[in-house]
Amino acid sequence: DEILASSELQGKPMPGVSWAVARNYCSWLNALSKRKGNNEQYALPLLSQLLAYDEVYGQNQMNELESWTLNTYDELSFEFFGLDYVYEAQRDDPPSLKRRTVYNGSYHMNYVSHDHSKMFHYEYQDSSSRYVGFKIVKNEKKADYQTIQLGETSVHFNLRNNHLNGVYRERYANGNLKTLGSFANGQRKGVWSVWGENGVLKVQRNYEQNKVFEFMYPFASHPYQDIYDQYPIAVFKRNKQGFSPYVYVEERAIFYSKRNWRQVSQENEVDLFKQVDFKAVVAELFKIDAKWYLYGYSGDFKNEVSVDSIQSLKKSFETWDFSRFEFKEDLFFDVDRLSSDSRQIAISFYRNSTDQSPTYTAYLPAIRSVLVKFKMEVPHLSEIENLDDYFFLHAYRGNIVQVSSYNDKTVKTDLEMEIGMLVDEHNIWMLFNR
Repeated sequence: DEILASSELQGKPMPGVSWAVARNYCSWLNALSKRKGNNEQYALPLLSQLLAYDEVYGQNQMNELESWTLNTYDELSFEFFGLDYVYEAQRDDPPSLKRRTVYNGSYHMNYVSHDHSKMFHYEYQDSSSRYVGFKIVKNEKKADYQTIQLGETSVHFNLRNNHLNGVYRERYANGNLKTLGSFANGQRKGVWSVWGENGVLKVQRNYEQNKVFEFMYPFASHPYQDIYDQYPIAVFKRNKQGFSPYVYVEERAIFYSKRNWRQVSQENEVDLFKQVDFKAVVAELFKIDAKWYLYGYSGDFKNEVSVDSIQSLKKSFETWDFSRFEFKEDLFFDVDRLSSDSRQIAISFYRNSTDQSPTYTAYLPAIRSVLVKFKMEVPHLSEIENLDDYFFLHAYRGNIVQVSSYNDKTVKTDLEMEIGMLVDEHNIWMLFNR
């Protein structure tokens, strides 16, 4: 117990676990995920998955702990059975069928492979070794991946509950990988990499969520290093009013911007509407005498509703159509921090279910102290505690109904516009080599 509790071992792989016990641990994770209503499926990695990871991210040079794989070891498996030969050994099978391929490449203990003649070797599935640990891969069940073509770039992605989820890939016209990363419920998670058309790695970032990340590559001192130090990456930290302030961005630092109008509804954001009663939200806005505007031209703020008219709205707002609302938001790229951000400018409500556009608009930055009163929970995004967090971290996707300054006439659908903005952003990463 004292050894396992050592601070030096925390976050390190666990040695001395048999293949069978590691498989049972994956089964326990799957059962836990199912009880929570999530869609993950955990397993030991196939040899091909570990090799693919090394090819993309580079092999760990500190080969100090080997890893179990799902693969059954056989001397002729690569020649006759292919790279991923898997046989589920039965209890009464001979030991030769219970050999599992061990892959060299992790960290923790100094260890030299006992068989230098082979890149891979084996241990028996029901035995353990102090030199062998295990990694786990997480797969998405029932993933409905799709591919769209945007100019010379093909994009491969998955949507779950209308949110980008799982592996995201972009490829050049020559087939070379351009961008590789992963989304979890619409939030960038983990390592994101971008390559040049010739296959040379250009940029790598490690994301906690859409607004918080660290630069991983290039490592060398950069001409913009002083700027990075002066303008750190945004952090999520609430103020006395209970919300995280916007990071100040100078107008000169805006390299690229687009204004989006998104319709958020019970159909495309089911979990949001299950947790929040937007009729109650509007009732709170009337209590604080928030300013209201007629929707006007694309939700502008030129026609403020008079005090007398607001009094009549207070008596009739409960009949509004609260099954949907519209966001007016700005998406921009900040060259000081070399990161993209999105901010909601307005939230607009529909008066009737048959209306094609909203009727009344509130200036969203002015009502954030009201939004924090409405509690929320989002799986895999512990930062979100209330409705303002949900909006601030852009945990919704909704559906884009209009985009300003979008000149590509070949882009027709809401989804193509969404993915096109990501492709544009990754191009900017390469432009700044960061």
